Amino acid sequence: YKLLVDLAPAHALPAFGFRILAEEAAFAKALSDASLKQIPELSARNDANWPTCRKVIAEVGPAPALRLAMALFKQSRELRDLELVAAAYKAVDSFTRKQTWLP
Repeated sequence: YKLLVDLAPAHALPAFGFRILAEEAAFAKALSDASLKQIPELSARNDANWPTCRKVIAEVGPAPALRLAMALFKQSRELRDLELVAAAYKAVDSFTRKQTWLP
């Protein structure tokens, strides 16, 4: 699947991206924030995807981690996900903090 992502990311990421991340969360480091946004399962709407979302948050940079952690917390409302939001919020730069609206 990774080869498909390299060759045709626009088509492969929405179809296979989450499956790859579920097997190897470290693959998220190789993806840009725009690429991560193409993977619909990372919106955390399905609670079966939450464990993988948590793993991905630990692997990506601060700004994507904050966006993903906020999406996860909005769906789960669990304390551990709030802690992920707090950690990601502290890790981003001050400009990103000023732009972030925390519900």
